[in-house]
Amino acid sequence: MKKHINIIIFVTLFISTVSIIAILIARGYNLAGNEIKESGILNIESKPKGAKITINGESKGTTPDKIELISGKYEIKIAKDGYSQWQKEIHVEPGIVSDLTVSLFPEDLKLEQITFTNIDKAFFSDTGDIIIYTILEGNNKGIWETKIEKSIFDIASSPSTKLSDIEVIPEECLNSSNYDIQFSQTNTKIILSCNLDTHTLFKLINAQNPSEEPINLNSELGFNPSNINFAYNSDNLLITNGNLYLNYNIGSKAINFIKLEENKDDFIYAFIKDNLLVLEYNYDKSSRFLRTISANLNRTDINLSEEIDITRITGMTGSYDDSYIAINADKTYILDIENFSSEILLLSENTLDIISWSPDGKSLLYIEGDILKSAFIKELPDDGIKLEISNIINNYNNEENSIKWNHNSEQLVVYNTEDQQIYSIYKDGTNKKILFNGSLTNNNTYVISENETFLVILTQDEGINSNLYSVKLAI
Repeated sequence: MKKHINIIIFVTLFISTVSIIAILIARGYNLAGNEIKESGILNIESKPKGAKITINGESKGTTPDKIELISGKYEIKIAKDGYSQWQKEIHVEPGIVSDLTVSLFPEDLKLEQITFTNIDKAFFSDTGDIIIYTILEGNNKGIWETKIEKSIFDIASSPSTKLSDIEVIPEECLNSSNYDIQFSQTNTKIILSCNLDTHTLFKLINAQNPSEEPINLNSELGFNPSNINFAYNSDNLLITNGNLYLNYNIGSKAINFIKLEENKDDFIYAFIKDNLLVLEYNYDKSSRFLRTISANLNRTDINLSEEIDITRITGMTGSYDDSYIAINADKTYILDIENFSSEILLLSENTLDIISWSPDGKSLLYIEGDILKSAFIKELPDDGIKLEISNIINNYNNEENSIKWNHNSEQLVVYNTEDQQIYSIYKDGTNKKILFNGSLTNNNTYVISENETFLVILTQDEGINSNLYSVKLAI
């Protein structure tokens, strides 16, 4: 009988131990030797796929893959034949799935010519798959649009569409090249702006239907605006004229006044979804309020945590996917747009110059002192968030550098005018790879294609002409 009791006790203890271990493993723990240690998941993807993964010198298969690791620091290497190796020290945190998205670039990069006519200026959509360029001479004079195809073999033969005759741009602006083009968020419309001696001329062009006559917005509105921007839904325009702020619907041509202030600097706003997030006074300017304003002028008050002094807000910028917003108010904070009363992240004790948000809305670039930095918003298992901050470039100068995000939101593409180089760099400042050596027609005439297989640039030929060229980023 005693023997049977001992067996029952042993089996019970064994089952209990196994159950406890199973529960611990399910909660992010790992058996290491005779110890149970916390673990996390490393989700590794690469472009191109099929790259070899090495962790602390040990082969771990190929991308894409999910690898469970005991929490701690690891040296990760991603390599594929014909491509430059990518490596980085990462920290695996307990119970967290960490995403690692890597862009590999060919060891040997080739430059290929796309256009064979003299281009005056080129403009690139945010998605990187549309180029609009102007030709001032010859049989092809006009404003043209080219869509970058998905295949790496047909970019040079991508069809071009003429959007407008070149005469839509006043001669004064053509002679000085003092004109600009702005894409709508859907890339279906563009605004041509031309800086004349007395005012700025704005024209709206329908890129989906080039046969439509361009709309002179100055004539349509009945005054000369100071500035015009597309709202995020692309159907509304946010227009400023001195201290006058209004919303113009492109389809209905309805005009709604948004703001009228004695001091233009008092108007602080950021786009969130289809609304404006705006800081404004009440009717007698005795109090300030943070509100959202819809296109039809519906106002909704936003209640911020008392941690942020609303009277000291000097700037706001929203992420592209409408997830987060950065607010400058003596200090710089990151807030969740979906829930303004949720946890507030302190980005810096200083007021910062925010440069841009990544396409996925989880990272942003900013300048603190003379250092270009990135901040990554990491989501935690308990629904909390934290910031991971990295230094990217020391002694950063806006005039000497132009910087853009890759579409995977992990890599940055930088053009340095002093060194005359375009290079890719990981968002924490590691894994620098030079993609092009040479001068561009201006700092911003380059883009990575949406599928990230091309770097497209506008650069000077050996003669006097400027043309579009591509650098293949895939073998």
